[in-house]
Amino acid sequence: NEAAVHLAQLKPKSLLITTRDEVKCKQAKADIETRSGMTGIESWPLELTSFDSVRSFVNNFEAKGCTVDALIANAGVFTRNYAKTSDGYETT
Repeated sequence: NEAAVHLAQLKPKSLLITTRDEVKCKQAKADIETRSGMTGIESWPLELTSFDSVRSFVNNFEAKGCTVDALIANAGVFTRNYAKTSDGYETT
């Protein structure tokens, strides 16, 4: 949340955060708004290992006429166990 808090403190016109878990996304939004003083942050679920989730996100993003001025992507997992997404792609 630290990068999002810093960005929110700069008072951008809009700020959109995503996580794969909707409950955690709403919690992160509340934390960022409390710590930064910015209100109106949007939080949308986005599971990058699911094409359906990505398509839904993009459709919503386009329907609302959103634009991207800056993007911070932060994700990573290290595992020794072989795993696949629900779409059949390897995640290891």
